[in-house]
Amino acid sequence: MKNTNLKKILFDLVLVVLLVMVYSVSATGLIFHEIAGLVIFALFGVHLFYNRRWIVQAGKRIFDKNFSSRQRLLYVVDLLLLVSFLVCRVSGVLISKVLFGLEGAMAWKAAHMLSAMLALVLTGVHLGLHWKMILHTLKTRFPMPVAARRILAGGLLALVMVSGVYGLNTLAAEKAEHQKMRQQYMAGGVQTEAPAETSGVMAAAGPSGEILAADMAGNSGTGQGGAPGTGGGQKGPAGRMVFNPSSTVISSAAYLAVLTAVSVVLYAIDSLSGRRKRKGGRTPTALAACGKA
Repeated sequence: MKNTNLKKILFDLVLVVLLVMVYSVSATGLIFHEIAGLVIFALFGVHLFYNRRWIVQAGKRIFDKNFSSRQRLLYVVDLLLLVSFLVCRVSGVLISKVLFGLEGAMAWKAAHMLSAMLALVLTGVHLGLHWKMILHTLKTRFPMPVAARRILAGGLLALVMVSGVYGLNTLAAEKAEHQKMRQQYMAGGVQTEAPAETSGVMAAAGPSGEILAADMAGNSGTGQGGAPGTGGGQKGPAGRMVFNPSSTVISSAAYLAVLTAVSVVLYAIDSLSGRRKRKGGRTPTALAACGKA
C-alpha cells in the first residue's frame, strides 16, 4: 500500500507539472500547449483508472446517510473536476489552430478558458483534501526529525509562493505591454518591428510578442516565432512554435503558486475540521480511506 501510494504521488506530481506548464501557452507556444493538453487528458484517465475502486464504491454510497460528509465532498469535487476536464478537452479540440485546425467560435474559446480556470482551482481543492495521505506517505517513506521536516516544508512553500508572486507580477507586466501593442495595432500605428521600449520585455519573456505577432499576421499560417527583435525563434504556424524555457518557468511558477495556495487553504480547513470532530468525540475517518480518490 505504501509503495502504491508513493507511485501515485510521483505520477500525480508529473501530472501537476504538465498542468501548470500547459496554462503557460504564451510561453510554450500552441504546439506544446495542444499536445500537452492531450497528454494531460490521457494521464487524467490513467489517474481515474488507478482509483476506479474508490470511485465505484463512493458512487454507490453517495446518497447513503452513513457515508461520511468528507468522502461525499471528495466525490463531488472529483466529479466536477472530471466535467471541467471534459469541457476543457472538447473545447480545446474545437478551437485548435495547430493539431486539428478547427478554430471554433468564440463561445468555445470562452468555455475553454472558464473550464481551464475551474480545473485549476478544483485541482488545488483535490490536492488539499489529500494532503494528509500525501504527508503520511512521505513521512513513512522518508523519515526525518519533526523540526527538519517542518523547516523543509516551510522552505519549499515559501519558495513556491515567492516564485509565484514574481511570476504573477511578470505576467501582469507582459499583459499590460501586450494590451498597449494591440491598441497601437488596432489604431494602425504598429510597425513590423516591436517597439524599442518593449522589445527587451518580449525578448526576456517572449509570450506577448509571439501572440501579437501571430495576431498581426492574421493567422495566415506563415509568420515567424515572434516579431523581429522579440526573441522568437523557430518558424511555425502563425509564429506559434516557439518554446521559451525561461518564460515557461516564470509563468508556470505563477500557476503553481495559485494551485498551492488553494490546496494549503483546503488542507488547513480539512485539518481544523478533523480536530473539531475528534474533540467532539467522533471517530475520525480512516487515513487510508481519505487518500483513495
